Amino acid sequence: MIKKIIGLLCVFFLMISCKETEKQRFVRLLNEWLGEIVYYPSGMCFTSYSKDSVITKCDKSIFPYTILNYVDSTGCFSCRLQLSKWKELIAEFDSITPHKLDFIFIFNSQDERVLARLLKREHFTNFVYIDEIDTLNKINHFPKDENFQTFLLDKDDRVLAIGNPIHNPKVKELYKKVILGDETFKQIPHKNTTVKKDKSVANLGSFPSEEEVVTEFTLTNTGDTPLVVVDVVTSCGCTTVEYSRKPVLPGKGLKLSIKYKADQPGYFNKSVKVFCNAEKSPLLLNITGNALTD
Repeated sequence: MIKKIIGLLCVFFLMISCKETEKQRFVRLLNEWLGEIVYYPSGMCFTSYSKDSVITKCDKSIFPYTILNYVDSTGCFSCRLQLSKWKELIAEFDSITPHKLDFIFIFNSQDERVLARLLKREHFTNFVYIDEIDTLNKINHFPKDENFQTFLLDKDDRVLAIGNPIHNPKVKELYKKVILGDETFKQIPHKNTTVKKDKSVANLGSFPSEEEVVTEFTLTNTGDTPLVVVDVVTSCGCTTVEYSRKPVLPGKGLKLSIKYKADQPGYFNKSVKVFCNAEKSPLLLNITGNALTD
């Protein structure tokens, strides 16, 4: 099984469009974590926060595969949870991998009440473990980079792959291939094209923090084959993107409407990555500004 995983990962690395240093980090973390066992704190109990009740269980479900997502307390915690994207991913995986995959969410938060309110507000009913003293991380010494704090595990809690599937669609495809088998799930290949951005950064200026602001980017297909957007990933849950899923013909443009609703006042610099069949994918867009207090 491990040899098969290594083969899939080698193909995965060849597909990644990124700088050499990023590839080296992938390889280093893979070598460190592949085959390692993730250990859980004794007496760990999971809680589901629904709208009307709180359910607790103290036994981990047994599935052939588990996606473990750990979120530490650094930075904008509520932004980093990305609960809506996780709900979409869970629904997608449940539809193609029934009875094969479990999800474990470990949140290092020292304020359970605030987190519980957030989970209820987002209608996030999956079981979570609120690790107030960061015991899980202290036992396992997870990478500090949030992009590598998510793991695909086998039934014995051995690491099969690493990477956050809601941050990178290629990681999501890799997880699918591992779970379904190399020959079961195949990504449809697309010929590369070239893309011109009307701008790389949009400054939204200063605005009241309770207001939602909107800006627009345009990607023009300057190549000779249709532009296909595979996924659009934002750096936090405060930012959402709307765009057409239809292929963009050569010479035509794709408009991306980006909405930002501040989670807290202050200056911000948020990123949006567009994964597509462009030669320089993912395309990086940024929005900046200052959300003012009353």
